[in-house]
Amino acid sequence: RYKGPRWARVADGASRVGLIALALVFIRVVSLHVFATGTNRKAVWTWHNNRAARYDALKWHAYQFGWDAMVPMALLGVPAQQFSPPLRALGLSHEAAMAFHRVLGRATLILATLHVTLYLLVWGLEGGLEKIGDEALSACHGSARVSHRPSELFAHACGAQAPSRNISNFYGLLAWCVGVVVGVTSLYAVRRRSYALFMVAHQLHWAWWFFVCLHWPGILAFAAPSVVFIAADSARRRVAERTARCAVAATGDATMATVLVPMPGYAEEQLTGGVVRLRCRDVSWMWHPFTIAGAADGAAVVHVFDAGGWTRALCRLAARQPVLELEVRGPLI
Repeated sequence: RYKGPRWARVADGASRVGLIALALVFIRVVSLHVFATGTNRKAVWTWHNNRAARYDALKWHAYQFGWDAMVPMALLGVPAQQFSPPLRALGLSHEAAMAFHRVLGRATLILATLHVTLYLLVWGLEGGLEKIGDEALSACHGSARVSHRPSELFAHACGAQAPSRNISNFYGLLAWCVGVVVGVTSLYAVRRRSYALFMVAHQLHWAWWFFVCLHWPGILAFAAPSVVFIAADSARRRVAERTARCAVAATGDATMATVLVPMPGYAEEQLTGGVVRLRCRDVSWMWHPFTIAGAADGAAVVHVFDAGGWTRALCRLAARQPVLELEVRGPLI
């Protein structure tokens, strides 16, 4: 039984995997940003001979935090899939894989935030709000301090002014803003209050990847692992997706419904504890995951409790109809 801090408590050993991953990132951060040595690559608080050198040190650390963020970001999409072979090979369940995904997401957002805020800080120290505005609207590092309207950014060429970097501040800032929205709506309190808001906001991850790649095209190489697993999982999901007639029964006050989802060919011990995703188009077009409580007569037993919104509508629908046509993905076991 896991006895660590409550914020790190997740299921099936994923806490250990997630904390190990964070520890590796933490070691890199400490080694670069605390014990960094060299002529102009010292720790941020180390005294430098002049102001320009101190600003250069801040920029270097901001730049390195961007590289730090790529470590968890490269793996972000691997455990997020409904079937993640690498984590299943480690013996982790779907819930544990999602917990690992949350750990990676938090680490990515924290490091990206440090990357952005340090750059904003040093720009402010160098030239105040004018410098921040010019750099934030600049299509690439090293460009002339001339603000570009958003409509001009697509046409602004980085190659001639910074051929070795080819980095767009503007799109990086947009990517960070999208990441903040996704991160905030992924918090436990928000997910419990409005699962629909969480799911809709989470679809912005495509905007995140789009703007991140515009920020620096080299990130495509780091995105490759996630792209491969997303494509494979999407194909598998489409093949396995089906519509099933499910027997349902609700309590008298419609606060809970039991759904029997046909799962031929699976034994009870295989199904129990697994996950199935359900969608009822009479309620909404959104998919919802449920833990399988058990199995009976070739069907997975799923208990749906009234938590408001989608679950409340399904419970009330089950109180009126003995059979519902539901779209099914799974089981994930």
